[in-house]
Amino acid sequence: MQGGESERAVALLQEAVTAFTAAVGVADAERQAHADACLLLADLLEGLDRMPEAMQALQEAADSYAGVPEGAQRAGECARRIVAGVRALWRRPSERLYLLVARHERDLRQLEARPGTEGERAERLFALGRVFQRRERWAEAAIRYREALGLFGRAGDALGRARCHRRLAYLYAYDMNNAVRARRHHRAARVLYRSLGLDEEGRPTRNADAR
Repeated sequence: MQGGESERAVALLQEAVTAFTAAVGVADAERQAHADACLLLADLLEGLDRMPEAMQALQEAADSYAGVPEGAQRAGECARRIVAGVRALWRRPSERLYLLVARHERDLRQLEARPGTEGERAERLFALGRVFQRRERWAEAAIRYREALGLFGRAGDALGRARCHRRLAYLYAYDMNNAVRARRHHRAARVLYRSLGLDEEGRPTRNADAR
């Protein structure tokens, strides 16, 4: 399978696994199908050297195999592959971060399959932004904060939007040397915080206390 075809297959399998996760009940056949799909996804991801995502798929496969009759052996095989994969990743320090990122992204795909989860997805993305920011991956942090900003808006969460604008303001000002964008986000954060009776640090103002 060529690279482009493999990537398309991964995307389709991720959608299938997410659908299984949302719909799976207690029937053994459903758990078995879910486990098999996760294992196939893991195999494809390993072939593409997307190891952190492969480890997450293997973990999900192991969990599902453990819940079906005679699935213990397959679950054990998945667990051994996870141990070997994680050890390999520890020899590749630049990719360790993506073990955590892959877990968040898997959870995000599962949340997307459920209506009314914009707020939860926004919090996940905001957390991912902070992870990338702490690791000095400024562009990736900015992408997650902007995605969270949009979802907080759809969820009607003004405080969440203010937090995103504030994070982006500091990111652009101190890490990405973009004063124009920094000022824009700083102003937006200030307006939102004031509308909520909070100061620029997100703390109640004296006027709000008086009310």
